Amino acid sequence: MSILQSFGKIRKNLTNIGNKEPLNFISILLIIALDVFVIVNLFSGLDVQVRQLTSPGEKVPWSCLSYLDNTTLLPDQVMSIVEYGHDHDYDELNNKKIISSCKEIYKAVDSIRDSIDVKTVSKQIYMVRVDIRKLEQDIQQKENSYDTLLLEAIAKQKTENSITTSTADSVKIEIYNHNKEKNILKQEQDQLENKLMSLGDTKKFFSIIKTNKPIIKNIYEKEKFWYPIKKYGVKFLFLFPLFLIFWFLYKVRSKREKNISSLIFAHLLIVTAIPIIFGIFEILLDLIPDHLLKDFFQFLESWNIAVVFNYILIILAILATLGLVYFVQKKLFSKKRTYLKRISKKRCPYCATGLRGNEKSCYKCGERLMVICTKCAQTTHSEGTFCRFCGDKDFKLKNDSF
Repeated sequence: MSILQSFGKIRKNLTNIGNKEPLNFISILLIIALDVFVIVNLFSGLDVQVRQLTSPGEKVPWSCLSYLDNTTLLPDQVMSIVEYGHDHDYDELNNKKIISSCKEIYKAVDSIRDSIDVKTVSKQIYMVRVDIRKLEQDIQQKENSYDTLLLEAIAKQKTENSITTSTADSVKIEIYNHNKEKNILKQEQDQLENKLMSLGDTKKFFSIIKTNKPIIKNIYEKEKFWYPIKKYGVKFLFLFPLFLIFWFLYKVRSKREKNISSLIFAHLLIVTAIPIIFGIFEILLDLIPDHLLKDFFQFLESWNIAVVFNYILIILAILATLGLVYFVQKKLFSKKRTYLKRISKKRCPYCATGLRGNEKSCYKCGERLMVICTKCAQTTHSEGTFCRFCGDKDFKLKNDSF
């Protein structure tokens, strides 16, 4: 039996107990309730199982990565730790999932935060920077005043009409003195920053950062690569055995013509297949682009044509839709099945126009609706599977009219 034939049989068993035993409404509700219960438990079980894996963010937390990536202004990073505290939680030091290199950084950060010397020097740097900012503001104001005085001198404006009582020369001297004072404060700031960076706790912190940065980055990149593979591996390891069990039970019960149990297992088979299909789509959208097509993405980005990938996705989506529509139209809901469904609703099988039930031809499309059975010579539906009187399957169309 081919795959399509097997699928067709399973689809038929989803709504039928047997050829002579219809499925009533209460039974349908009970089976749908079972389907919903099973699929909800499947997805929740998968979620619990996946959460047991250690994700890259759990092994190398963002707080750990933030210390690695923020080393451009070294004294500022130390002062930030003193002023705002640390990015990590106290519980992270005891978290077994976090790698030891990150815990080592956390301990060094805590040492900086608790160091009296680091706090004292950081405060001194902060006060000097405040004084420098004030001087810069004063210098800016005086430079504006100096420019105004120069314009007044060029315009030969009288002193009593000036907007300021100062002279251009006096303002120029004040600007010079302020710049001199600013330079002294800048030198003091540099000395304090060098002192801050020479403290034992600070040197230890940056030494640990320098030593552990390549190790942490390497572990994080490996975890980012392997985590999706492990995640989908766990999902399919849980789903495939269950799918095969239901498939085996369905085949066994079908052969023994146990119609009720084969109906149940047909539903369980489809329900189990749903998360498998979802998982396959997740792999297509997540795993393949980020892993298998990584070099292809880099090539497109290097040529500034990354949008080409979107074009490829659109083409693939069109092809996939065409394939699905063909499958639905030709295999899942075939022309014959559509005809029979319309006949059962007293509609024209060709154009779906409502009929009274005794028409020999459709009054709208003109197609012949009734033919003469070659076995019993009674009129029967032209698109029926069997003669409605004698049940003959091989009735043939006669060309003579009624």
